[in-house]
Formats: sequence, C-alpha cells, structure tokens
Amino acid sequence: MFHSSVGEESDTTRSGGLILTKDQIKHLKHYEIKGLALPTQLDDVIAYLGYETGAGRGLEAVDFQGSFTLIHDHASLWNPLRTDLLTVSDKLVVFAGLMQVYGDSMMEVFDDVRALGLVEKYDIKTLEELRKVELQLGHRFPGIEQADREDLGYFLNRILEKVRERESEANAIKNRLDDFGKQLANRVAPEIKLRLACIDNNALNTEIAALQKKIDERATAIEEKNKEYKQLVKEAIGSVAAGGLILMIYTSVQAEKVRKERNKLRSEQQADIAFMEQKNRILASLGRVRMDLQDLDLIVIDADIATKNLITVWNKLATFIAESSMQVNGIHDGLSMRRFKNQFNLVVTPWATIEVDAKKLLNVFAEADREFRAEYGV
Repeated sequence: MFHSSVGEESDTTRSGGLILTKDQIKHLKHYEIKGLALPTQLDDVIAYLGYETGAGRGLEAVDFQGSFTLIHDHASLWNPLRTDLLTVSDKLVVFAGLMQVYGDSMMEVFDDVRALGLVEKYDIKTLEELRKVELQLGHRFPGIEQADREDLGYFLNRILEKVRERESEANAIKNRLDDFGKQLANRVAPEIKLRLACIDNNALNTEIAALQKKIDERATAIEEKNKEYKQLVKEAIGSVAAGGLILMIYTSVQAEKVRKERNKLRSEQQADIAFMEQKNRILASLGRVRMDLQDLDLIVIDADIATKNLITVWNKLATFIAESSMQVNGIHDGLSMRRFKNQFNLVVTPWATIEVDAKKLLNVFAEADREFRAEYGV
C-alpha cells in the first residue's frame, strides 16, 4: 500500500528500503550542512589542508578543490528541491480537498439537471449537450475563477486543466528528485571514495622512511667529517709546534676541504629535515582529512537511502495523480451522461488517497525539522 511508504515511526524498517522516516529527512539535512561547509576556493582549501602541494597524485589542494566543489554544488540543490517539494505537496493537499468537493458538486449537478427536467427540455443525451446547460454553478466549484458564463463545460474544462497542472508540477519534482539521487549515488559517493583511496594509497610513509634513512646516513657522514676535521686541525697545530711549516699548510688546506664538505652535507641535511617535516605535516593533515571524509562518506550513504525512499514515496504519489490525469483522457463530448458521470468519478477518486498521503509526507518533514532544530539549533 502507498500509505506504508511514509513512515511515522523512527527508522524501524529501513532494511525494506520502502519507509521514509523523519530520521532520513534529518540525514538529508546533515548532508546539506556538511556539503555546504566544505571550502571551494583554492586558498580556503589550502588553509583547510594545511598545504598546497607535495602530497602526491590525487592529493594536492587542487584535487581536493575539485571534489569539494562537486559535493558543495550538489548539496546546494537540496534546500530548493525540498522547498519546492513541500510547496507542491501543499498544493496537492489543497487541490485534493477541492477535487472531492468538485466530485460531490458534479453529482449534484446531475441531480439538478434531472430534477429540473432539463434532460427532456434540451434533449440531453451526451456530454456535448450537457456542457451547454447554464446553471448557477460558481458556488459549487470553489477555487475556479468566475466567468461571464455559468455553463458546466467551462467548469469541467478548468477542473481538468487543474488536474493536468498538478500532474506537471508533481512530475517536475519527480525528475528533480531523480537527478538529485543519481548525482548523489553516481558522482558524489564515488568522488569521496576516490579521494579516500588516494589517501589510503599515498606514498608518503614510504617517502618519509626513505628520507629518514637518507638523513640517518648523512648524519653518520657528517659525524665522520667532524672527526676528520678535528684530526686535521690537531695535526696542523702539531706541525706548527714541530716547525713543519709545509706540513702545516698542507694539513690546513685538507682541513678546509673537509670543513666545506661537512658544511655541504649539513646544508643538504637541513633541507631534507625541513622536507621531511613538511611530509610529516602533510601526512598528519591527510589523517585528519581522511577522518572528515569517512564521516562524510557515512552521511552520504544515509542521504542516499533517504533520497531513494523519498523518490519511492513521490513516485507512488505521482502514480495516483497520473491515474487521475489518465482518466481525463477518457472524457470527451461523445460520452453519454451515465458514462461521463462514471468517468468523472474515476478522475476524482485518486485524490482522496493523494490528500491523505501528501499530508503524511508534509508531517514527516515537519517533525524532522522540529527535531533537527531542537537538537542542533538550525
């Protein structure tokens, strides 16, 4: 039954994939807030990451900017869609009430036509002939603009037009929901998983380990140069004491050469240590970003389930509207009065269900909004 597709309790039957609950509406709100909070300007992305380049393929700031922009832009679609969905639902509730009035009124018109003897007077056999009968009908069909004429045909045309209008509005929401759901499942979710895979498969740990080995080896080389330099200086001082001027000069030259080699190693060591510190900062940053993306991944999974269930609810609602609209096609001027009466009833009947279930949908959203504001203040 259609009624079962709108859940009034908490998430008790999610596994069936058919129940739309207030918790699922809240999941969509969570997704919207998280998605809109992502930075999209490159400078802001750099500030969020703590680096611009150096993380490796798929992990540079510009890569995250592309992902964040995709998610942000998609999340921004939810509030306008939600607003329009609720607006159309309100219209459906109002029109459903009117349609039931129109159904009762049309039956009264039939009774009046017969009671007043108009069937015999005008030899009414078909809808075409019935359309021409003029009665005071305005008060019986509220919500329809008054015209100069009061014939049944005018009111009938306006009623059928309004059915078509509601169908068009419902289908527009259906298409937007479908697009939203497809983008969420086929673009947003894979994009998050891609970025998580890049983080998990990054080469930073390997690079840092290799860099650490290089730094350790160079530290040993620097220590050896320090010892060599000290020894040469000691020998040079000893040569002076012994009067060996030539040996002192030679030793001093060798010592200076060793000192320059040591200084070169030290400069390289400083550069690699700074580089490793940068790599470590990036690695730490990626750990934080991974946690954020894992949270977002879970939120997207919940939002995807909620979207699919909302689509299911709306599709079933649209099915009832389409049924009413399809019955409109069966109304033509060649119908006998009896057949027209039956056909018009078929147009009206689905709207009793539409009214009940559109109200349920509105109530689920209202309850979700109240709870979300109470929990998060937004």
